[in-house]
Amino acid sequence: MQGNRDAELAAIQNRELFSRLTEANIRIGELQSERDNLERMLKATLLLAEAATDERQLFPAVRIDAAMRMLTLVQRRDLWLAGLTKLGLDGAIFGLFPHNGETDPITILVSGSGGFGDMITHSCLVRRLYERFSPARIVVLEAHPEAHRIFASNPYVLSTISLKGEQKQQFFDLAACLDIFDLLVDVRYAVTYAAPPLSRIPHEFLLAAHSRSSEWQRFVRRDWPFLNNMLGQEAMRRGMTEYDLMGYTANLPIATRDAGDFFPVEPADAALVAPLVGNPYITVHHGSDRVMSAANGVQTKNLPKATWQAVVALLKLQGWTTVQLGEEHEPPIEGVAVDLRGKSSFDHTAQIIKHAHAHIDTEGGLVHLARAMGTRSVVMFGPTPAAFFGYPANVNVQSQGCANCWWVGPEWARSCVRGFAGPECMAEHAPEKIVDLVLRFARSSKTAVLQGAMDVGEDAPSPAAPLETAVTRARSQFRNSSRTAVAVRGLDLLKLCFAHFPAGQTPFDGFVPLELFGRAAEVGQIGEVRPYSPVHIPAETDSYDGLFLDLRMVGPENAATLLAEAIRVTRPDGEVLIFDESPHEAARARLTALGGKRIPGARSLVKANPKLLDGSLHQARAVTALFRVVETPTDVSAAARGLRRSMRRSRSNGQVASGRIWDRVVSEPTRGSL
Repeated sequence: MQGNRDAELAAIQNRELFSRLTEANIRIGELQSERDNLERMLKATLLLAEAATDERQLFPAVRIDAAMRMLTLVQRRDLWLAGLTKLGLDGAIFGLFPHNGETDPITILVSGSGGFGDMITHSCLVRRLYERFSPARIVVLEAHPEAHRIFASNPYVLSTISLKGEQKQQFFDLAACLDIFDLLVDVRYAVTYAAPPLSRIPHEFLLAAHSRSSEWQRFVRRDWPFLNNMLGQEAMRRGMTEYDLMGYTANLPIATRDAGDFFPVEPADAALVAPLVGNPYITVHHGSDRVMSAANGVQTKNLPKATWQAVVALLKLQGWTTVQLGEEHEPPIEGVAVDLRGKSSFDHTAQIIKHAHAHIDTEGGLVHLARAMGTRSVVMFGPTPAAFFGYPANVNVQSQGCANCWWVGPEWARSCVRGFAGPECMAEHAPEKIVDLVLRFARSSKTAVLQGAMDVGEDAPSPAAPLETAVTRARSQFRNSSRTAVAVRGLDLLKLCFAHFPAGQTPFDGFVPLELFGRAAEVGQIGEVRPYSPVHIPAETDSYDGLFLDLRMVGPENAATLLAEAIRVTRPDGEVLIFDESPHEAARARLTALGGKRIPGARSLVKANPKLLDGSLHQARAVTALFRVVETPTDVSAAARGLRRSMRRSRSNGQVASGRIWDRVVSEPTRGSL
């Protein structure tokens, strides 16, 4: 006993000494930064004249506009292209040239680091920068080698570059020396701005952002990321989450309830999702990014394998299908019904999570992806703090004993900093509690019931008349709705929707296809209009009371996918009004076919009685059809209901699930995964 106490005291003393050493390092870093600034200014002064005559010489990043103008546009362009070639880059980045302080669109470089989850978080900052400086051209620079998987279809991003270490710094330095970009953005939880020569960013904006971010520089300028724990503690002391801190230091409207963006464009692979079609399911994930994980594919912030096995067994008794997602190197969970580790692309993974009734995970990338897709998660925390990384929409479970040791030491993610064989903090999460939390909020399925269809093209005096009639019907149908949206296929329909409202005062959200988003400013303010992909509307699940969906020029499969998205983002008892310009037989066939469609996680997509379509569409060339969204509760077996009652009795007695139930769970044979 005495030995344990001595060990704990020694650990406390070590932490105190580490804290004092960290404070000393911060001060040393501040002094080094001051010295570096003085040296940079001296070097810049000496090289100004030389830079005008030697185009190979790049002087350091200092905002001296007069010096920049000593080089011709051609010289600056050649320096830029030579730097890109030296770094082995290609693609759209070669289309950027010196702006010379003139009227080209604002160009911004956003530099970040971390895993998939960090990049999804950064995408929220990218969107807000685009909205603030629209129409902006934004280039994303990330250290992760597969950053393009996150940003490839993101319409707010012009180009994505993956560079590490010295090469990443060389590119950043090159961008700081020339008038290619107007703003350099460095994201390390706190955001730091730098203005290259001839920047057109308003001085007031930069001044306000600098005044906010300056006090956080002591955590992010030196020894990154080894001061992250102290940064997180300071943020939490002020009541800030990761998103709050990012928005505050960036001087942008980003807060706790925000989420990142991801735009999947590929339909889910039919073979992969076949076992899930028509079946309610819950996704689970066990493992971590390969860069930060140990040899076994996990981090200290992951649950023990035995806990996962018990969670899956309990969910199976409840009648749920469980689907394991993740990368191939991550360990399998025994008992899952469908194992998709390493088998699905990031696009497919996003859609599988989106249609799940819940997602269970530890803090990491797929939690951020689930949030971007509108799916709630039950998330277990230990080494990383829920108060900083947790989303309010999720159920965040923080360990009550040991916690918050991230970046206390360099190997915190691979081994317990207290020396335990397995992290004590994650072992305390009980499978019964996890399953109980999932059962409390797992969402029900929804179905759209066809209420009727109307011919809006009969005797139309002009080609635009059906559009006007459809918009008039939508306004009438949704006039008493508190929150509505319109997802269109063409700007003509969106212009009609925006026509009667002053800029910035439209009472609904507008969505346009990815390929049209660059022209959205022709219709409404950026921020009022958002992009959507063929398979994803970027809105919260159950966001709207009414949604007007344009299905013109959409094939049958894509029509079903978009209608499924409309149902997802519409609340139960809300309404979806679709508009279609097709010959009457095609429109009738499409609506009838949707009645037999099933999608992953749901029993059926819509209920469409063909009798409702007879007569009304006999000669129609443009139709609207109204659907009411209804909730269809998920069935649970009698055994599952008995298990739930037993768990409730155990909780009321202050105990965990009874030994009898627990024995039944762990002894039940598991079936092989797909």
